[in-house]
Amino acid sequence: MVFFFDTSALIKRYIAESGSEKVDDLFKTASQIIISPVTKVEIYSTINRLRSENTISKNDYSRLNKEIQYDIKFFKVLSFNQEIESLSVYLIEKHQLKTLDSIQLASCLS
Repeated sequence: MVFFFDTSALIKRYIAESGSEKVDDLFKTASQIIISPVTKVEIYSTINRLRSENTISKNDYSRLNKEIQYDIKFFKVLSFNQEIESLSVYLIEKHQLKTLDSIQLASCLS
């Protein structure tokens, strides 16, 4: 089965929180994982913020960084293209979404 993960779902693969078990189960059944063009940047931003807040240690940050770099090789990362851009603008206008949320949703819909 093919799954699209936005950053808030994907981070559950690396940081134990509510929903992490469900994400792990989905990974086990996935034939393909698709992410938006901004997910990689957002996930690194998230783990960097957790490190700077001392929520995770420097060692955990380093380990997570390596895990994410390894895993992303196996994901299909969508390219930011005219379709995603246009749909993002439409979603912002229609639903007043934030920029990155609109890109995530447009990527999923495309």
